[in-house]
Amino acid sequence: MSKACEASVRRLTAPPAATPSLHLLAYETAVVLAGIARALDGVALLVAPARSFLGRDERLRLRVPDWLPSLVNAGRAFTTISAVAVFWILTEWPSGAQAMAFAAIGVILFAPRADQAYSMVLGFTIGTSIGAIFAAVVAFALLPDTETFGAFSIALGLVLVPAGAGVAQSWQTAAFIGLAALFVPLLSPANEMSYNTMQFTTAHWRSSEA
Repeated sequence: MSKACEASVRRLTAPPAATPSLHLLAYETAVVLAGIARALDGVALLVAPARSFLGRDERLRLRVPDWLPSLVNAGRAFTTISAVAVFWILTEWPSGAQAMAFAAIGVILFAPRADQAYSMVLGFTIGTSIGAIFAAVVAFALLPDTETFGAFSIALGLVLVPAGAGVAQSWQTAAFIGLAALFVPLLSPANEMSYNTMQFTTAHWRSSEA
C-alpha cells in the first residue's frame, strides 16, 4: 500500500498540469497520499520494529517554494515605513521616531497573515481606538482622585484584566490585542502624572497615524 501511494505521488507530480487549478488539485492530492504513505510506514515500524526505513530516498518531501508572499510582505513593509518616514520629514514631527516604530511593528506583525491581514488590521484598529477611549477615561476621570497603589492597580485592572481575558479567546483577538497594547503606553503612568489633554491627544494621534 505504501508503494502504491508513492507511485501515485510520482504520477501526480511528474506531468505539468494544464491549468493552475488542476496543478493545485494534483499537488494537494499528492500531499495527502504522501502523508498516508508515511502513516503506513509508522504502522510498519510498530509491527516490525527491526525493519529500517532510513535508506528511503526523500522523493516524498514535496516542496514548492513560493516567493510571491514574501515579496508582497516586503513591499508592504517598505511602503508603509517609507510613507511614515516621508510624513515625518515633511512635517518635522517630534514624535516621528515612535510613529516609525509603531508602523514597523504593525506591518511586520500582520503582513504574514495573508488573507486574514485585512480583518485583523481592522480589528486591531478598532481595539486601539477603544483603548484610547479607556485610557482617557482612566487618565482624566479615575487617576486624579487615586492616591494609593491599590486604587491605582484597580483602575488599570478594570481595563487590562478584561483585555487579557479577551486575548485568550478566539473571538476578535486582534481587537483585544490592540486595546491592551495601546492602553498602557497611551496612559503613560508615572509617579507624577501629567493631565495634559493636548499631550494626550497628540500621543493618540501619533499612535493612530502609525
